[in-house]
Amino acid sequence: MTIVMPVGISIQEINPSDFASLCWELHPTQRNSFSDYFEKNIRENRGILLAAYDRAGVCCGRIAVEIHPGYLSRGRPCITFGWLDGNDSQVVKELLNFAVEWAIAKRINEGGKVRHSTLLRGPISFPKGLGGVGCEVEGFDRPRMYGVSTNRRALCAWIASAGFTPDASYADVEDLNQSIWKSGEDDLSRAFQLVYFSMTEWEARKEELVSLIDAAFANFLPDTIGGRFTEAITTLSAHPNGKLFWPAALDKDGRLAGLIACFPNLWELWEQKPLTSLNVDTTIIHPEYRRHGIFSLLHNKGIFNVKKYCNIRKFEATGIWFANKNAVEAFFPHCPIVRRHTVFQKRVKNRS
Repeated sequence: MTIVMPVGISIQEINPSDFASLCWELHPTQRNSFSDYFEKNIRENRGILLAAYDRAGVCCGRIAVEIHPGYLSRGRPCITFGWLDGNDSQVVKELLNFAVEWAIAKRINEGGKVRHSTLLRGPISFPKGLGGVGCEVEGFDRPRMYGVSTNRRALCAWIASAGFTPDASYADVEDLNQSIWKSGEDDLSRAFQLVYFSMTEWEARKEELVSLIDAAFANFLPDTIGGRFTEAITTLSAHPNGKLFWPAALDKDGRLAGLIACFPNLWELWEQKPLTSLNVDTTIIHPEYRRHGIFSLLHNKGIFNVKKYCNIRKFEATGIWFANKNAVEAFFPHCPIVRRHTVFQKRVKNRS
């Protein structure tokens, strides 16, 4: 399929391996993982990969558009775009226009009902661990980190000029003041048990953990991505003491009261460097136990143990939504913002 635009840009559907070779943001060692993911998507008619070419036949941009079965925006599914890049604003505009047309033609499943999507959101580059959520607007000089997106500096302005509206802003913070939180840990230790589960033990608690995540986030956050459980726990094997990356608290009945899920920065391992940093990806406190000091308990003891036993020295809490009051109050007073990302959206209307 080739479509020639009036501006002289042609847009072509390309295969996953060729698309992966165009993605400078993607680590070269992960191209096969990327290709395997999108080959399945395309086979199931849930995604498309497009490249733009100029009059000389030189690639000048690309975009992925897909229906991710685990993605929700404020509790509702919608179509997303990601892996967006272009040499200028016109290329980005034409790619996004095509993404809108693809979204209009597709249907999504919402609560057992098949309907047209009313939103197109992005950049959200799946698989999240390789791509990330949002268009980076600050932090371009920071080291690359697993699960955190990056892009050229002008991309945010170009997406806006294509008629997309900024909807959700996220911040990453560097956890420098690692003993600032006070929790009354002696009292907490009597009420809650601090535990570190193995991958096998987390597998046995998968249903409980997924239910807790859904209750805490699914209908609240503007961007949530389910179906990442296996990917997440597999990262614990990156270090002999990797189970310490997920400190958890159990209540007196043995139920999960809270969890801090950290990902090792696999970019360091891909570059064949020692693992020294963690991405604090998800913090979950059971609604029944909020404001009981559990976050402080998990944070303080969790940080101490991964520093002592895993030689981790850098901690970055990623993807904090600016409108999430609990997360903002927990992190922003104590930690400097080091990256910012924005997710855009556009309302699409079915013409049939």
